[in-house]
Amino acid sequence: MTSDADHSNVAPMLQPHREAREYPLITWIAAGERLESSACYPTGIADEWLSSTENAGPRGYWLKVKGKSMTAETPPSFPEGTPILIRPEGFDLISGKFYIARHTISGEHTFKQYVQDAGVGYLVPLNPEYQTVTLDGTWEITGRAIDAKITGM
Repeated sequence: MTSDADHSNVAPMLQPHREAREYPLITWIAAGERLESSACYPTGIADEWLSSTENAGPRGYWLKVKGKSMTAETPPSFPEGTPILIRPEGFDLISGKFYIARHTISGEHTFKQYVQDAGVGYLVPLNPEYQTVTLDGTWEITGRAIDAKITGM
């Protein structure tokens, strides 16, 4: 008599392994400055480094979410202080994903969800109490958020 295991037609699949990599946690001001690589962040701008298995590229960095515009009642939600990993180059603009954008006149940076509707791009906050921003040519998408660290657990 054979066991049930002998008749199984499924087997565990090996999962790909990605080494964690360290990226600097920088300020929003430093996010506007373009440096050659994450290793170039001077002391004071990047005193803390966080790891991720996501590939943010050679100039990837972490930022902490500011304000309540990306805090939602249901997931996803990015409360103030949540570290987000930014890939500043080599990303596609995909409706529904999360991005950092810079206002070309004021230099202000914001973190929002990109939504494209009827050929028009918008930066949408997850908190309905905040206004949606129309991408009207005065905003430049400067990076895609590819990872976040849940805080307070």
